[in-house]
Amino acid sequence: MELKDKEWVEKSVALSEECSKDVINHSVEKLKELKKQSPKVSHKILAVGCSIAHAEDLKKWYGELGLPVALVHSQMDSADVLSEFRKIDAHEVEVVVSVNMLMEGYDHKYLTILALFRPYRSINAFAQIVGRILRAIPVEEISAFEIDNNALIIYHQETGLDEMWHIFQQEVDRAKHQRTREYEFLERDYLERDSSLGGVVTEAIFSGNAESYLDDLDFNLLFKQKRQEINEAAEAQLTEIQKAGNFDEETLKRLKDVLVDAKTKEVSQYIDPNLIEKRPALARQQLRKILAKKIQDESASLLSDRGLEDKGVELSRTFKKIVSYINLDTPNDGVLVIYINHKLYSRFGKREALENKALMQALDYVPAIVEELRGMLR
Repeated sequence: MELKDKEWVEKSVALSEECSKDVINHSVEKLKELKKQSPKVSHKILAVGCSIAHAEDLKKWYGELGLPVALVHSQMDSADVLSEFRKIDAHEVEVVVSVNMLMEGYDHKYLTILALFRPYRSINAFAQIVGRILRAIPVEEISAFEIDNNALIIYHQETGLDEMWHIFQQEVDRAKHQRTREYEFLERDYLERDSSLGGVVTEAIFSGNAESYLDDLDFNLLFKQKRQEINEAAEAQLTEIQKAGNFDEETLKRLKDVLVDAKTKEVSQYIDPNLIEKRPALARQQLRKILAKKIQDESASLLSDRGLEDKGVELSRTFKKIVSYINLDTPNDGVLVIYINHKLYSRFGKREALENKALMQALDYVPAIVEELRGMLR
């Protein structure tokens, strides 16, 4: 590492016979343990090599340990590929060796152990290959869920995949983490109450059957247009992705759903300029909602990243020293939301007094507060 850069070392380790055999031996031991615990299930190893030549070596090295191996890569004849598929489906092999994203859309739910021999630079590519061993084996076939539907990933530490794994695990944790929705009232700024007799907050409330009281703005049309824009943008991205490799229809559908969701989240952070121009009061109300949601989501993600429970109270004592009106029994999600609102109030003033420009500046300022909190929660 002193003489060569990190990428050179990772590539050398990935192509090293000794390092590859370390991963092979470990994966074979784990397969033996798994088959001992659950002998009726046809668990298999998915081994992903750096190149076709490397994959052929992997097949040879696994074979030397007595394991039957199937090899599939893009330069094989279609007849040979089908022959290998039949072996896999008939459970005639215990190891499946591939090079890229595996077999152009082929899924096999008995792939349980992933042996990675190549460095990855893209979290999307890493996540997709991990996804190949996440197909659940039917309940009626397994001995126990925690044994048979528990995927294992093996790689050499010096291939640099620790970072990929950390990012992947972080996203999984965030997806499982329950988003807080209990602090909507915090849209009103947290202010220390003075000793006056009382205070009143009035908000406009009305009810009616009309979809909109703004005759010159068709919100249904606006939403339809925005959905169409998002869909077209996702389709364009999907076309580019498809050019890079062959994917089955199910994978493409899932990928499109991910892209649409990402685009929707992206545009939901902003507000239609036409609305700001034509109906500034309505835009202000919407911006305040967006700001409140952004604060809640960022707080929830930060707690997830730091392994803290939403409803724990360990943060209250520390943050009370900074924001005195935080109570010692305030849960962690509330503490972070209060702190972010406190910082916004210190910089921009009362939320209800802010114009649209200031509200958009507040939205842009939230990431800086979150980064500050990351440093505080190390």
